[in-house]
Amino acid sequence: MTQPPEREEPTGYLADAGAPTEMAGVADANTQAAHAWAFDEEPEWEREKTPPVRIGPDRITPGRITALSVAAAVVVIAAASGVAVWYLREEPAAEPAPRTDLLNGVYRVQYQWDQATYRDVGGNTNWDDGADAGPAQDWLSLTSTCTDTDCIASGEVLGQDQARLPGARTLTFRLSNGTWQDIAPARVKSTCTYGDGSVAGESWTTVTLGFTPRPDGSFTGALTTVVDTDECGDQGNTVVTPLTAGKVGEAV
Repeated sequence: MTQPPEREEPTGYLADAGAPTEMAGVADANTQAAHAWAFDEEPEWEREKTPPVRIGPDRITPGRITALSVAAAVVVIAAASGVAVWYLREEPAAEPAPRTDLLNGVYRVQYQWDQATYRDVGGNTNWDDGADAGPAQDWLSLTSTCTDTDCIASGEVLGQDQARLPGARTLTFRLSNGTWQDIAPARVKSTCTYGDGSVAGESWTTVTLGFTPRPDGSFTGALTTVVDTDECGDQGNTVVTPLTAGKVGEAV
């Protein structure tokens, strides 16, 4: 019978991991088996003693397990790379459409005096008394600024030639519940006269503007006048005049 050759002392990490010690008392044959597992190779003397016979499927050795694991990992990495490239090749998100509810530009405001309503402190209301009671139009220059929670539009009244005026009224609106509300209303004096045209007195009046956006970028709204003092005996009287506004150019 062929005897196994004298064992050579292996060196290195794998040798140290599989080498027996006096305290362990491991037989030489077991030591050879430990080295065979590490290198995935049958010792030469075992091949000479017993001819190889293939029975059943191939034995999956640790070396083959490692190779299969590496191959599977490569497939997973390649698939993940493909997904990453697919995501990177997606088209960039389109820019959001400009908001049509903001006040940005020069606006022509047209008043419908013939549709104004008058309401006195007694609750009485009448119509059509305000035809031609004021200018047919005004020109406003406005710019909107928005945060995550608020939108404010500010600007000023322009002259009838759409040019800026010294000392013009400044405007400030806040977008609330879909309507631009005047948060800096004007206070003006209103004169009342006797039947002969002479001045009876002057009262203070608050004038506010309001705008409601429409889908096409235009606005509807109202000019509201409320008498605050009673010099003319009409304190509390309110006039509401409908209006429309459309953008005609960029803010100045």
